[in-house]
Amino acid sequence: MFIQQFDGAAGLGNVRVVVQLDKAGLDQLLETTGHQDFIVLGGTGNEMILRDDGVSPDDKPGDGLFAGVMSIDEADLQERADSDRSNTGGRSTVTVPGFKGRTKTGNKAAAAFDFSAFQAGELVPFNRAVETADTSTSETPAEPTEVGQLVSAHAPVEATTAGVITPGTNVFQDRVLMIRDLSVVQDPARTLNPCTGAGTPLGSWTFGHLFEQLANQPVSGINPSDLVEQWLQHWGSIQPINSFNVPARVAMNSLINDWRTASGGGDLDLSIAPFRLLAIVPRLDLRHTVG
Repeated sequence: MFIQQFDGAAGLGNVRVVVQLDKAGLDQLLETTGHQDFIVLGGTGNEMILRDDGVSPDDKPGDGLFAGVMSIDEADLQERADSDRSNTGGRSTVTVPGFKGRTKTGNKAAAAFDFSAFQAGELVPFNRAVETADTSTSETPAEPTEVGQLVSAHAPVEATTAGVITPGTNVFQDRVLMIRDLSVVQDPARTLNPCTGAGTPLGSWTFGHLFEQLANQPVSGINPSDLVEQWLQHWGSIQPINSFNVPARVAMNSLINDWRTASGGGDLDLSIAPFRLLAIVPRLDLRHTVG
């Protein structure tokens, strides 16, 4: 996304906003809306239309550059630029995550917002704010990871993954993209470790409680145990997801049978579900836009 000073004499705003879509983005826009003339950003009641039809503030129709106008206090932009520079500290080693759609593509050098270029009337990149919690390379601590059958006649197995060396702001990225703090994901009042039995069966963050809420048996009449079993069996065959074929989980029947045995036969006992909470992912990228 880019921004540029704009003559607000017509009362439309003082900043021109330009968003560039690549071919994949344009194809998706056409598929979902039936056109490639405009996009709408923002939530209901706070929408902003960006157009690619060659009518001001757009420069050229059909070039994949969608333009619109909004009002921004330039003092806020100055503050943003100052904050970015402060967080980079003039170092070229500070990195921020790069994304293509929802997929992280790696890290790239953090760049402060160029307020001087904006004041000069240039079209200036307006990226995510530069935020750092740890500006030095750090090692992510090893954490226990369960492998193998969690519910079976055999004792559960725990393995430890090696620490991962990651550069720059990775400590901060872990806090933003995934919540993995053990005081959260191993909260004994809300979670359950099926290997050790520690925690609360059907606690508010357990797999069993999640499927009880999804089934909503009092209203739907669907037994949550049946819902879980059907969901697991679903993965026993190849599944096309987002145009990719996901291989079948060939051991799924084994997991179901072991779980049923541990449940005493009959319905799967969700209070001993062989799943442990590892992370909570706040999917802010799934916030909706219109158009």
